[in-house]
Amino acid sequence: MNTLEVQDLSYSYPDGKPALRAVSMHAVEGECIGIVGPNGAGKSTLLLHLNGILPGDDSRQGKVIVCGEPVTSSNLHEVHRMVGLLFQDPDDQLFCPTVREDVAFGPVQFGFPPLEIDRIVRESLREVGLEGFESRSPHHLSGGEKQRVCLAGILACNPSILVLDEPTSELDPRGRRELARLIRGLPATRVIASHDLELVVDLCSRVYLLDGGEVVASGPAREIFSDEDLMLAHGLEKPHSLHHRHPHP
Repeated sequence: MNTLEVQDLSYSYPDGKPALRAVSMHAVEGECIGIVGPNGAGKSTLLLHLNGILPGDDSRQGKVIVCGEPVTSSNLHEVHRMVGLLFQDPDDQLFCPTVREDVAFGPVQFGFPPLEIDRIVRESLREVGLEGFESRSPHHLSGGEKQRVCLAGILACNPSILVLDEPTSELDPRGRRELARLIRGLPATRVIASHDLELVVDLCSRVYLLDGGEVVASGPAREIFSDEDLMLAHGLEKPHSLHHRHPHP
């Protein structure tokens, strides 16, 4: 079953400039897919449609279907629960005085009882390696720690689909490895938009290559990334790991 489906999605910015042009994509339950492309390709704009942050008004055509339900203005509350979106800049997502309040925000909105919220916060922070951070101020944390607090807040809502926009942009190599391990172990359907093609080839079974708001190629990640002519034509480079693949003994 397709947990996520985008059908002929087109969207123009308020100034009339097209941002997405008849984009179609899908992800099956539990799959991890990548969205790649040069700057300005439409990746972040596409992600903002996946949980209804960008409105379905006259500037949008096509459909986004989440767990069998089309995303509409009338069911956004439920869509936000099913689709967790990790923003590129953690400071866009953190607004409470303590880590606990930030992580608890979603469960509070969904009406969970206080004792259940305490348990969810503890488990979510433990899952991202920030156990005991409840009373810390998010704005005094490192970039990587902020990113993990944001992810804990999303995991606290137990979404069916996890959407990540440039999740490694704030991370050092160790933080990046830890995040990759965490993402790999999650049961949710995952959609990752990133310039970090090593992360994408490591985690994603399939990719969609966007340029100029259009899907110009899609298929198995290693197959797409190994097509050097295709990659160069769209401002990307073949991941280093694919240049040095050794046969297993």
